Amino acid sequence: EFQNPNTPESEQTERTVYSCSKCSLTFQTSRDLKLHARVHKAKGEEISEEAPRERRHACTQCNKSFYVLQTLRQHLLTHTGEKSFSCKVCGKQFGREGTLKEHQLIHTKEKPFKCEQCGKSCARRGDLKVHMLSHSDERPYSCSYCAKTFKHQAKLKQHERVHTGEKPYQCKLCSKRFRIQMSLAAHQYIHTGEKPFKCTLCPKAFSVRNNLKKHQMIHSGDKPYHCSHCSKRFRLMQHLVVHERGHTGEKPYVCDKCGKGYAHPSALKTHQSTHKDKPPRCSLCRQDFTELRELNNHKCGRTAEKPHCCSQCGKCFSQAVNLKKHQLIHSGEKPFDCKEKLNI
Repeated sequence: EFQNPNTPESEQTERTVYSCSKCSLTFQTSRDLKLHARVHKAKGEEISEEAPRERRHACTQCNKSFYVLQTLRQHLLTHTGEKSFSCKVCGKQFGREGTLKEHQLIHTKEKPFKCEQCGKSCARRGDLKVHMLSHSDERPYSCSYCAKTFKHQAKLKQHERVHTGEKPYQCKLCSKRFRIQMSLAAHQYIHTGEKPFKCTLCPKAFSVRNNLKKHQMIHSGDKPYHCSHCSKRFRLMQHLVVHERGHTGEKPYVCDKCGKGYAHPSALKTHQSTHKDKPPRCSLCRQDFTELRELNNHKCGRTAEKPHCCSQCGKCFSQAVNLKKHQLIHSGEKPFDCKEKLNI
């Protein structure tokens, strides 16, 4: 039976899981497993569909369920806070024996789980499962707020925080909060001034590893993102997204004051500054004042050049006729009608 990914966890306690015998990936439906099997069959690999496994052992405190009773017993320790398994190398304590064993691989450098397609080795079985998704086009995790899909559940959780506004990671040195832990780690380098990620081709260094990767494309000339409307190519995905809006006409950044839309957030920010109240300014000498009364009392040395001044904004003109035209802006009057009548 198909399980809705948006169903609460309490309703998914006894869930049937379908496992791939080739790469150990698991799926919620037999149909998804069959679709996945095509990836292996396309490469000439034999694959057999395993019988579904059931999570028969349910936790009474959080409704999680497990295949093996011993796993449930170890899970219950997370509710009691008990940590009875200690690492002999560094002394770190864990609530589950399996978590301790995974931790010990850090000290032994052992990576027993190997990808059969590219040879990459992983320390944990779960890491291998995540890696195997990079060899397929499957995106099994769907956002419950929009149409986006993801290969990894962790990426889905990060994305959904864009919709919910949740920022669970807070800096201990200031009040800033972040959606993802990597952003917090990069932010903390601002306080320390540290830039550990150094370019091997030039003296530049970065506080974020991903920024180093982007920078290195300048040296390599690599532009992996190409426009689907023209022949242009780009180093960064965000540059491609902004460029393609020129073809589609999409303007997702909208001014909340006047409703005008823009393709890029910086253009919206520039526009929004026009709505801010500007201080009264002398149109002759460009001097700013805190109040209009101060501007009206202002004795400008250039007044003789433009003696006709507006009483509402202080702008001055050399001819009275220009002042009268200008005052229509304040009154809203539109005295000039078009003499040409349109035949519709």
